[in-house]
Amino acid sequence: MASLFLVMLVTRAANENSVIGMRLKSVISKLVYFAPKVHPEHGLGEVMACAKFVVRGLVNCRRTGEWFQILDSPNLRVAFESHPHILSKLQRPYLHRKLGKRRIEALRGHYGFMLRRFSAEFIRDVFVGKGPLLTLLEFEGGRRYGLRLAYVEHLEKEGDLNLVLMDEDQEKVLFSISFCVVPTADGGEQVFVGGIQGWRDPDAKARIVALTRAMHGLRPKAFLLVVLQFLTTAWGLNGLRAVSNEMHVFRHFHKRRHINADYDTLWEDSGGVRDGDRMFTLPAMPIRRDPASIDRSKRSMYRKRYEFLDELFGLISANAIAANPVTAPILAVSTKGKIGKPTPLEGDGEEARTIANVATAHPRDA
Repeated sequence: MASLFLVMLVTRAANENSVIGMRLKSVISKLVYFAPKVHPEHGLGEVMACAKFVVRGLVNCRRTGEWFQILDSPNLRVAFESHPHILSKLQRPYLHRKLGKRRIEALRGHYGFMLRRFSAEFIRDVFVGKGPLLTLLEFEGGRRYGLRLAYVEHLEKEGDLNLVLMDEDQEKVLFSISFCVVPTADGGEQVFVGGIQGWRDPDAKARIVALTRAMHGLRPKAFLLVVLQFLTTAWGLNGLRAVSNEMHVFRHFHKRRHINADYDTLWEDSGGVRDGDRMFTLPAMPIRRDPASIDRSKRSMYRKRYEFLDELFGLISANAIAANPVTAPILAVSTKGKIGKPTPLEGDGEEARTIANVATAHPRDA
């Protein structure tokens, strides 16, 4: 009854011939129009969901209107056309469990960054299909792993962009890291990481072990964080912050669920520092070990790892100013890395080479 009363009051205000009334009319008409697109199934449950979508949108009418206006940009319409649920993003937990009404600030900053940084074609590829390919790792054993940027609907609470490590032959995701670009208090921009997800598959462990060997002991999950650091640097952003176990979006009382990943340990291993708001600030560049502190038997492995990362970082830095990430050149880089065949785990290594579309890459590695 309270919700119905609210709708009646708002509708009455909308009928007034004023600027506020006209804005209310616009928001109401859009909410009513979008509701069945966000909840397209038929049945009583969906009718109730549509009603809640309209009422919740009216409760935050000004923010709802701004969010719809952002998505109505010509280059962003593909976002809600491909993923209608994005229209209800203000009505659900996002990024971390304490963001609250600041969701619109984070979304405004993130999509403003995308519109300034990426072409229309690149943005379309983010929201449609697997996402644009940033880097391809081709191994002589027959495996090809790609780094892609994509919008992943079932991960949208953790961030609006996902850096994905994908098995290109089987089109299966090995790992992904969810993030968005948010404004800072000093007027800058920084990456905020909301989650990391692993691929559940019977032979996932074998692939992870093989890929770790190929990258000289650098685990895929840590490698993704390094690549995200590279991207952050090349985009000219002011560093990275990341969610903690305690502040993860799925710790929100509305969406509480078990979280398998141990974010705190990963960030601490990467040199992250816990701040007063219980989030982590991560190093702008990966922290490298002093050679003198490395066991003699592992010095060669670390040297090759750092050479591989330096080469990748150099390509990314040299080409990050490309005018259009979609049409930027793809560069081939030979490395001294070795990869064992995914199965069995004991397979000998083979030379790997990295093919990088560096126009959109950005370095930071550990």
